[in-house]
Amino acid sequence: MELRFGGEECRIRHIFQLPYEIVQHITSQLIQDDLINLTLACKLFYKMATRILYSKIYLNDSPIENSDVVLLASTWSWLKLLPKATNEEAKEVANYQLSCLLRSIQENPQLSNYIQEVRLNWDLDIETQKTFVSFITKYSKSLKIIENVTDPEFDFAIEENFHNSNLISLDLPPPSTLPSLDIDQNYLPNAQRYLIKRLNTNIKVMTLFMDPLLLFNNVVRPLKKLEIDSFKMHCRPDTYPPVIYNRQNLKFSKLSDIFDTKLLKTLTIISWYDHISPDRIYKFDQWSEFHNLEDITLIAVTYNDKKISTLLDNCYKLKRLKLDFSYPKRSMVRNSMVFKSIFNHRHHLQFLDIKLNLTTKIINMDIRDFGIVLKIACNCFLCQEIVHKKIFQDKILPKSEDYKIDSLETYEKIDFFSQLFESCLSPYSKAVDRYPSVKTGPDNIEEFLHRFNIQNIERSRFFKPLNVEDFYNLFHCLVHCMKVDLDPIVENFKNLNYLVINDISLLIKEDFITGIKYPIPIFYNKGYKTNYEVSKDNRYSNEVHNNGTIEPYERSLYLN
Repeated sequence: MELRFGGEECRIRHIFQLPYEIVQHITSQLIQDDLINLTLACKLFYKMATRILYSKIYLNDSPIENSDVVLLASTWSWLKLLPKATNEEAKEVANYQLSCLLRSIQENPQLSNYIQEVRLNWDLDIETQKTFVSFITKYSKSLKIIENVTDPEFDFAIEENFHNSNLISLDLPPPSTLPSLDIDQNYLPNAQRYLIKRLNTNIKVMTLFMDPLLLFNNVVRPLKKLEIDSFKMHCRPDTYPPVIYNRQNLKFSKLSDIFDTKLLKTLTIISWYDHISPDRIYKFDQWSEFHNLEDITLIAVTYNDKKISTLLDNCYKLKRLKLDFSYPKRSMVRNSMVFKSIFNHRHHLQFLDIKLNLTTKIINMDIRDFGIVLKIACNCFLCQEIVHKKIFQDKILPKSEDYKIDSLETYEKIDFFSQLFESCLSPYSKAVDRYPSVKTGPDNIEEFLHRFNIQNIERSRFFKPLNVEDFYNLFHCLVHCMKVDLDPIVENFKNLNYLVINDISLLIKEDFITGIKYPIPIFYNKGYKTNYEVSKDNRYSNEVHNNGTIEPYERSLYLN
């Protein structure tokens, strides 16, 4: 976009011939950096870009990972942190930027009126966040959602201000940061007062850190069924006073007595238990009565093949699914009931995040010969000529004696891919298309390779250090070798746009000529060539076409 000032013509003037709504829609698709630059263009764009920048704020304490192939979570604005900063450095900068944000809206209260949604952070300074929340609930008429409320002190900041009635969200924070056996005696009375004041028909988004049956039977009883659209339940082993466990004169015996089964669309269950938990904790059977669920997220829950498959089978409109298990196993097998239930939703699932036992592992250990066995399941040039020959045979295992291992520790040093999965290189997101992807540690490619190279130099004097290009080639080979596991999903899930397998985020593309669908990695995509036969003229086409079927998760403007 070129601008000329002074006496010269402004090249941007033709844009203003478009209807304002169209210009606003186009502007809302821009990323944060472009919106910031746009504020310098002219007064109209300053106002428009500023309204969008402040509309949804994500308070992060770690850097956000961007993608080269798709615009991720463009609806959010977040704190700009250096990608190579340590956790403490990033947190320090984040707290400083949060204080700058607070100062900006205090000096110009009109900015706070643009804020529609805020996601708070467990690890940033509580007092600054509390002041921030207090200010925006006082001045923002547009504020709809305050998410991830983590401290009871926020309750007072929210309820004391005038515009809290505009909120459609209600988070009841936990009594303490970590599950506790000793609950503050004021927690339940304060929670009761807060719920009585805030619980009304406007509330559509709810987060609880307590069993809803215990809460709504023994703390506060709704007069009618709650018309909740999105519900998040944190399952924690907190020990409350005996009054909370009173089972006499119960009004509600099941979740469908509390929540309107027809209206609930989004369900998130997060487990804090560090051991196998009984089904009564998660209430899968009761959630199975909510047939209109479209979005289900289960995080760190105990795997129960029958119960979870029943839940999925009873949802007739499921569009989004994220499953993350902790015990007794983290990955699913293809003959499991849960996987079969997922497959039953192949006609309408648009987002899928699961963990599978992969059919092929590239680096294997032969326990009979106590040696390394390579199984590269893709026959493309990259996998065979570059990865197999130039990386494994020339660098990692250049001599026949390198294939012999004397201990499990030696095998672990060679297993590049297991180290990759255990690293912090894959960013975390509740949903990679809707929420920013946050780095979970200070790892970057160079530091990861440095660790791998050092331990393998110690292992073998013939080892040759890997470089960044080798990293990309190995990562792309990993995606290629997952083809046998990806094929059934890519071919049969016709509306699937995003697929996350074992924390590897993939975008499903479609060749506009042949109509063939194929996955490409969202992160570490540099130089990626698919091993799917997407072109009639070229077996392994390097061209990436987008048929425009991916629906962006657009900014929803509630602005007055």
